[in-house]
Amino acid sequence: MRSTRARALPVLSLLLVGALGTGPLAPASADDSPVPVSPVGTPAPSAPGGEPTPSTPTASTAPAVPTVPTAPLAAPTAPPAAATATAARPTITLGATAPGRMDRPTTLTATARDAGGRPLPGRTVQLERGGGRLWTRVGTLTTVADGTATLPTRLPTPSTTYRAILMPAAAGDVAYASAPRTVTAPPAPTTTTLTAPASVVDERTVRLDIASSTTADGAGAGVAVPARVTVERRLGNGAWTPAATVQLSTAGTGSFTFAPRVTASYRVTTPAGAFWTGSVSSPRTITNLPPGTVVHLPAGSPQPRSMAAQPRATTAGVGAVVGAISSAQWARMSGISWHSGCPVGRSGLRTVDVNYWAFDGYRRRGRLVVNARAVKQYVAAFTGLYNARVPIRRIYPSETFGYAKASHGANDYLAMQSDNTSAFNCRWVTGRPGVNSPHSTGYAVDINTFENPYHTVKDGWLPNTWWPARSFGLIAWRSQSAVVVSIMRRSGFAWTYGTQDSQHFDVRR
Repeated sequence: MRSTRARALPVLSLLLVGALGTGPLAPASADDSPVPVSPVGTPAPSAPGGEPTPSTPTASTAPAVPTVPTAPLAAPTAPPAAATATAARPTITLGATAPGRMDRPTTLTATARDAGGRPLPGRTVQLERGGGRLWTRVGTLTTVADGTATLPTRLPTPSTTYRAILMPAAAGDVAYASAPRTVTAPPAPTTTTLTAPASVVDERTVRLDIASSTTADGAGAGVAVPARVTVERRLGNGAWTPAATVQLSTAGTGSFTFAPRVTASYRVTTPAGAFWTGSVSSPRTITNLPPGTVVHLPAGSPQPRSMAAQPRATTAGVGAVVGAISSAQWARMSGISWHSGCPVGRSGLRTVDVNYWAFDGYRRRGRLVVNARAVKQYVAAFTGLYNARVPIRRIYPSETFGYAKASHGANDYLAMQSDNTSAFNCRWVTGRPGVNSPHSTGYAVDINTFENPYHTVKDGWLPNTWWPARSFGLIAWRSQSAVVVSIMRRSGFAWTYGTQDSQHFDVRR
């Protein structure tokens, strides 16, 4: 009867042996028990761009690597018969094409042959990436007639190491590993493109179309880059500043819709990513156009004093908002457009904020200070002017122009030279010291003062002598039938002084 020791000796032939004859895939432990190979059958996460599906996949779970009993073995008295089988073991090798750059596929080719160098078709081969004892499966393939199995893939890192495992053909067989193969390639350069309209009407939206891909080369077209890109904006020759971020789709495309309120340049920056380098698109300038008609005054007409343009309107229509006189507003008025002895105090005044059509064709927003009892008339009047698209140069409260000792109130001369439209101003009648102006009560308004001069006995026409004898569309009116005069009359105002003070209207009481 044979001893237990003699029966155990052939089992040693089941140890997992390396394809190149370098020994087991994993070394035996101190007690001669087999040590498992790095995890066989663990799926790998997809590389950037996705791992292509193998052309001849087998079952997703690889056969288990055989193990041997862990019971203590007696020393053999003679070489086991199974040891002679090592001379007939198969080989597994792994080759790879050089991709040139990371977005180009590399083809991994595993070749299985028997001891005589003949192809081993129909065998299961597992491809893994990693190193040392940490390997992760990237594909399970079946060899074809010539003993090869191929897998096209993209590198997940600039330098990636692969190996091929020839899985056991039957229970009791061993698995063999190829020598590791390291494939390297640099990240691919990218091209980012931005498509945008050349212009947009103010307050309307535009769409920026963005595309990012690796740059085409002799190997073919570029690959989509699904990056999170940054849309940047530059005003004039200023610095580029972030305006938005856009996540591109898997096709490497995306868009950004917004309403640009000023003329500006835009560009898109793609950051470096998993398999690509960063890039910046060419800039595109979008010109902001006014929604209204730009006023072109007659040749030779004088120009008023320039001032900063008021803010663009952000609400629809005239957008009239009536409010009490705030502390900040009162502080600005006190000692300039209001002072002790005025016929109306803070509680009797209101602010009326309105949108209007400016001379530059844009909708802008200004402020009037008016008598609280005349709010209805003012709102009606400026709603009518807005709806008729009557151009108004600007609407600043009268205190904006500072104090004038000559008029004992806000500087009406400077306001007219600036072509300002305003209402309340507790001052004397221009050219008549000591006589309160109708504006002192907040029941009067002056509109487009530069193109509609005022005549005084002492100083003649103010603020210029060019416009009194001329009318011009909706801007300068000289008759009761003029559009502006008609709108004001319907709204409860009187054109009190006619052409002697074309700019002036009084609330009828």
